[in-house]
Amino acid sequence: MNVLDAVRREAARHAPTAGLAAAGLTAVAAGTLGYELWQASRLSDGTPGNAPDENGIYAPDGEHHRQEVEAPWEFLVMGDSVANGVGAQRPAQTIGARCARRIAALSGRPVYLETVAVNSVTSLGLDEQVKRGLRKFPHPDLVLLSIGGNDIARGADLGECLVVLERTIRRLRAAGAEVVVATCPDFGMIASLGQPLRWLMQRRSRRYAARQTVAVVQQGGRTVSLGSLTTQAFLDDPDAMFHTDRFHPSAKGYKRAAQVLVPSLLDALGLPVPESDAQHAAGAVVEHGRAHTLEQAAAQAASHEGTEVRPDQDAAPGRLRALVQRRRRDAGDDADAAAPPQHAPYPAPAPDAAPRDDADVSHITAHP
Repeated sequence: MNVLDAVRREAARHAPTAGLAAAGLTAVAAGTLGYELWQASRLSDGTPGNAPDENGIYAPDGEHHRQEVEAPWEFLVMGDSVANGVGAQRPAQTIGARCARRIAALSGRPVYLETVAVNSVTSLGLDEQVKRGLRKFPHPDLVLLSIGGNDIARGADLGECLVVLERTIRRLRAAGAEVVVATCPDFGMIASLGQPLRWLMQRRSRRYAARQTVAVVQQGGRTVSLGSLTTQAFLDDPDAMFHTDRFHPSAKGYKRAAQVLVPSLLDALGLPVPESDAQHAAGAVVEHGRAHTLEQAAAQAASHEGTEVRPDQDAAPGRLRALVQRRRRDAGDDADAAAPPQHAPYPAPAPDAAPRDDADVSHITAHP
């Protein structure tokens, strides 16, 4: 069901109590929404210049080059134009580069970044990206996947999209990768969309993000919600946070998103978040919550800033639960600032391990 169909269904649900006048207005609104839905799809197609090419090696000292190095983290970035960095002016400002630089600096180990994202893609196009990514890195250490916005904006079959998403996570986990998925963004932050389309798309995007969370965690991946954390900042200062197309993030917008994602990426690699980051950067744990079911955690993650949902290997087998923690939003990596001090030399990579696609995902831990 596409967005316009959802509008009509909502209108029909309220029509019995709204009267004939409301029914007439509904017909007019449907025509208006048809135009606005077209506008939303057009915005998602917008490509303000080619995405900067940020691929290559990121050294712990902040240097970016393409020379071969020994035992780097292999970091694959997949998804849509946000994963591609559309809207950033320089390679260092993309979400992939910001995350790679931070991981390298905090682990003391170089990161080999490869981005295979495709502008305007929906989840239905992920199979081809998996093929390309695994040709480059047959056994990547880490995958960041940003997907879902075009699924909503382009009226894709969300059920089919979720099937492809599940298959994507299974294949990446079978290759030995830790997978972090940035779920569907909150469409409530796109002020250029008129009402009531913005309201409806916000509801659908949040519900879809919750469904994505369930699908990803059940396959052994983890998700991070960017919705609420970024929404207010984008609404408060759209000129700074958005590119001029008012759909893709600007360099500052990507910085905000990276601040939310880096703690989860570090944790996925088994790396600690340094005390300085724990106190001052996005990702500082400031509140612990109680256990929830997977579905409850997914719904909560869709509407609470920076919430991560992941499999919990320590909980009792057979128990479906989630532990929610809140994280503070604050300063973090800046592509224009000097790299943080290098930590101790990185450990040697572990021997090839068995694929981790059999993880116990009967329970999860969620921590914003």
